[in-house]
Amino acid sequence: MPENSNEILIPEHLESNGGIEYKIGENLKLDVSKRLIDGEELNQNNPFILEENSEYLEKIYSKEYKVVGKIERPNFEIEEYSAPGYTIITKMDEINDGANVVVKFNNIKDTYKLSEEIAENEENPLDIYKYYYRINSELLRWSGVAKDSTTVEMLYSLVAIVIGIIIISSVFVIKNSFSISITEKLKQYGMFASIGATKKQIKNNVLYEGFLLGIISIPLGILSGIFAAFILINITSILIGNDIFEKGIKFVFDMPFEAIVLSVILSIITIYLSCIFSARKASKISPIEAIRSNEDIKIKSRKIKTSKLITKIFGIGGEIAYKNLKRNKKKYRTTVISLVLSITIFISLSSFLNYVFKMSGMYYQELPYNVGIYINYDSQQDEKCKDIYNKYLEFLNLQGIKNYYLPRYIYVKTDLVKKTENSENLSGISIMSLGEETYKKYLKTIGEDYENCKDKIIIINPKTKENDNRLMLKEGDKIIGDLEDNRKIEIQIAKITDKMFESNSMISSDEIFYIVSDEFMNKYEENYSIGVMELNAEDSYKICDYIEENYKDILCMNYQKDIDQMKRVALLISIFLYGFITVITLIGVTNIFNTITTNMNLRSKEFAMLKSIGMTKKEFNKMINLESIFYGIKSLMIGIILGLGLSYLIYRTIISSNTFNILEMELPIEAIIISVIFIMIVVGIIMRYSLNKINKQNIIETIRKDNI
Repeated sequence: MPENSNEILIPEHLESNGGIEYKIGENLKLDVSKRLIDGEELNQNNPFILEENSEYLEKIYSKEYKVVGKIERPNFEIEEYSAPGYTIITKMDEINDGANVVVKFNNIKDTYKLSEEIAENEENPLDIYKYYYRINSELLRWSGVAKDSTTVEMLYSLVAIVIGIIIISSVFVIKNSFSISITEKLKQYGMFASIGATKKQIKNNVLYEGFLLGIISIPLGILSGIFAAFILINITSILIGNDIFEKGIKFVFDMPFEAIVLSVILSIITIYLSCIFSARKASKISPIEAIRSNEDIKIKSRKIKTSKLITKIFGIGGEIAYKNLKRNKKKYRTTVISLVLSITIFISLSSFLNYVFKMSGMYYQELPYNVGIYINYDSQQDEKCKDIYNKYLEFLNLQGIKNYYLPRYIYVKTDLVKKTENSENLSGISIMSLGEETYKKYLKTIGEDYENCKDKIIIINPKTKENDNRLMLKEGDKIIGDLEDNRKIEIQIAKITDKMFESNSMISSDEIFYIVSDEFMNKYEENYSIGVMELNAEDSYKICDYIEENYKDILCMNYQKDIDQMKRVALLISIFLYGFITVITLIGVTNIFNTITTNMNLRSKEFAMLKSIGMTKKEFNKMINLESIFYGIKSLMIGIILGLGLSYLIYRTIISSNTFNILEMELPIEAIIISVIFIMIVVGIIMRYSLNKINKQNIIETIRKDNI
């Protein structure tokens, strides 16, 4: 590295691209100058212009430098591929006329605020004027800092909603598990009470059981969580780390101590609250009621009256099934709440996943071309645009090229008026060709013939510029104008359409385009300029590697790499969110299974009595199936409404940010359909499983075992 202002580093592409060779240790004398045009100083972002009385150099001083090292080509932020000069690095002993300053604030969250304050302060010591600063928004984004504070608030609100869903579902599942456990053991607690156990002892027994479960489950849960995080971090690094970040930078595993402590505290509170309610219930019940297990069925006859519509539609089996649900309200309510919770969580988190994809730009369109090629040239120098154009065409001979897009442009001064809100201006137009193959393919999409259009112009008007008088043109009109060398040009309009041609860069544009054939463009080889060539290759990676190895001065852009990158990011988000939904769904299914099977087991005596008074197996099965339908219908009605409500809350939270306020709300139709099918299948399977167990039981033994 240079140790003083007399030593410099030179870039390697000074020799490979510029043809100038200097060796390390060599001295060279340079005239340090300013690039000026009309008295205004230019920089690396301003292209080189070689015209008489245009750009010129103003010498500041001469100085001799020693080359002490060579560097790779600086990155795009310092030296773009179209930059007119080569970057040479030295050490600045003192600042004379000013310098670019790169700073890092003590608090990264203050970056936007402090940068604006410095820029707007005319007396600031750094002499930075308004708008002459840039922010490393990429770094800030990865650090969770956004210029729009509403975006940060939106993200925190989203996190709060999702965490709230997790906590509520977890608390309910644990509480429900304890309630089921207590219900199954009520007879046991009744026997304890009958032999002298006090309410306090029964209560402590339940709490101690919760304590033992916590001692076992909390450490296991924390270890499982740490292991899952470790696996996910490694998957993240494998999927996207090497592509998104520079070499050597990757995701690292780091488990915050606060997260572990918070998990422990939350688990203890959840287990305690779940236990205490169940403990109070167990301690209050009388021994006789507990042993008989009939404390849950205390209902008056008028409260189990059934609608005549139920009887008419489903018959006597439906009436009994409906009465059973009303009579066993607590058990019925627990099952419905379990189902509702699962439905609500699935629908709301599916909506959340959908919006996350949209916010992250994961819903992308497949690009028509997967390789971009740019040849840096100066149209004012000896090398003709036609020669550059022929260089581009050489790449069509590479193996595996399917089709291409190669735009060329001619600027025409016209008397057409472009009308804006405050003024009317004479407007030139940029006529462009697409490449012969792409042009002919485009003609087919708009239903036009090549012979009819080859010497005419096609206007693509996306109908978004209503205040633009250029839209008054009609098919058959002629556009007359002057080229940059003052030659006249006259061209007739063959077609006006709103159908866009295939291009990565133009696919979503709302500009007006003026399209001509390559045959027409070839007549003006002294006037046209060339854009980025786009190719559709069988193997974009192979093509780009070949170009980078053999053409040092040509920029090759692998669009497929960007697409693959987006797919990997989409896959990563899917793994996180679908994995989370899967875990929540499994918890829900487990909860539903426990609730329904326990409920059915507790009603085994009731079922035995129905069979003993003459209910056939067919009628019994029909009754149970109808109960399943009633469970499912009521759960779906409530769950879908709550799910839609939470989905709307998530949507409102997202659009509260100015960044995403154009996002449109979408009903989670797919999630609702999946929920309906899933609930009916799950409830049906669980009921069928319980039914098979009950049908195997002996009626007499089942009735007898619950009698004292």
